[in-house]
Amino acid sequence: MSATIRSASARLASASSGIPWSASPPSRSKSSAVPRHTRCLERGLLLVLVVAAFCTGCDSARRQWEEARRSPNEWLDVALESPLPDDRRRAVNAIAASREGRSDWAVQAFDSIARTDIDATVRVAALRALRRSAGAATVPLTVKLLQPGPPAEDVRAAPGIVRWEAALLLRDLARRSDVEPGMHESALTALLHRAVLDEDRNVRIAALEALGSFRDDRSLRALVAAMQDRDFAIQSAAEHSLVALTGERRGCDPDEWAAWLAAHPNALAAQPPAVSPRPAGVSG
Repeated sequence: MSATIRSASARLASASSGIPWSASPPSRSKSSAVPRHTRCLERGLLLVLVVAAFCTGCDSARRQWEEARRSPNEWLDVALESPLPDDRRRAVNAIAASREGRSDWAVQAFDSIARTDIDATVRVAALRALRRSAGAATVPLTVKLLQPGPPAEDVRAAPGIVRWEAALLLRDLARRSDVEPGMHESALTALLHRAVLDEDRNVRIAALEALGSFRDDRSLRALVAAMQDRDFAIQSAAEHSLVALTGERRGCDPDEWAAWLAAHPNALAAQPPAVSPRPAGVSG
């Protein structure tokens, strides 16, 4: 009797609310039930991912352990023979950081890699590795990488990032007076070309900074001409080098510098000014 009353009450409630009434209980949607084989597949995939991650971590740890045990000579084999640029670059950095980083054989290897490697980033790593031991003997390398025209037979054409690093290295060598008289003309010629005509802005800036260490009328004229550039970074580099060469401070006003040069055509024949170029790494 009570069941009949409850059923009648339910029908009355359905009629008043407009919601269809059903005597059967609600059933679970078939779409919400995940088949057992699907759950097993998901668990299997998860297990595979966990195992793969574990193996990757083991491989990485093993590789780090093996690399830590390599000698500089073993790293040299990697730097010269590995088909992978990342491995060659890592090998160059490892040699540079080792106790042999300044040895004659390491310097020769860095020189060769900077000239001939097919990957630009490996060449840049080699040029940076040379900074610890760079001196007068390194100048010819930088000139070969910067000189205009077709590259020498023992040099692969240098892309912008390599020319930039070479110009920075030559700048620092010039600031340390490591450019010997026999290399002065070729170094100056390469820098003048790059300061005026290089298509890479960073190379131009580095070359203009380097010209501040070359007391030559051609340097002065190139720097004054660069003051006409609309790029402020170019102007700033030229202005700092002009101050280093002349001791004059005319700011970044190209007309001021042009007027000064016209009034002092033989300015560099006077005693060198007591103004040094900015140290390497110091920006304007």
